[in-house]
Amino acid sequence: MFRPFLTLALLLCMSTANASNPKPHPPHPPHPPHPGPRPADPTAAVTSYSGRAFGAEIQVVNPQPNTLIFSDTGNLPSAGGSLSANLATIAVTGTLTSSTITAACDGSGGVANASASQENVSLFPVKAAALTASVVSSQARADCDGVSGSSVVTDLVFAGNSVVVTGAANQTITLAGIATLVINEQIVSAGSITVNAIHLTLGTGEEVILSSAHADVQCSLVPTRPTSWGQVKQIYR
Repeated sequence: MFRPFLTLALLLCMSTANASNPKPHPPHPPHPPHPGPRPADPTAAVTSYSGRAFGAEIQVVNPQPNTLIFSDTGNLPSAGGSLSANLATIAVTGTLTSSTITAACDGSGGVANASASQENVSLFPVKAAALTASVVSSQARADCDGVSGSSVVTDLVFAGNSVVVTGAANQTITLAGIATLVINEQIVSAGSITVNAIHLTLGTGEEVILSSAHADVQCSLVPTRPTSWGQVKQIYR
């Protein structure tokens, strides 16, 4: 007579045991790794600089060939930086006198600059190609988009005649058999420019460059990481 009650009691005990010890859920599958942020520009700019400026370069032939350079910055390091040189006066008897000579060059941020200047210039005073000027200056600039340069020459007198300086590159005056004068001489190549405010060559072989500025920058792109999302996804497969 107690069998139904015994069966019910057993069922209640089993139900209580199951409630106290539920079966664990199967584990969730692992989440795929997050690809991270979108890649940055797959290339990086690499810039190399060059630059130099000087007040004067004189090439003489007598009594023996020789080259004299005044107020010279030297060559700018390829990593950039800045250089300068200053001189109160230049005095080479029978060839050149000038004052307040400055020269500078620098490179940073993808830009190279150079400049040179001097005042109260007298060149070859006792020769037929005598030259005088109040100010002789040049500047040059180079960046990843191109190059530019200019010169300023004021109160220019050459071989006894006043000269109108046009500002055009490579303005040239020739005295047959005596001398060739180039004003605002510009020598340009890829990423590079040299500006010589005055370049005078005598028929006897002497040569003088006044206020020279050179600027050069070389820009290139190098790959730094995968260039597409497809390549990034390959990393996580």
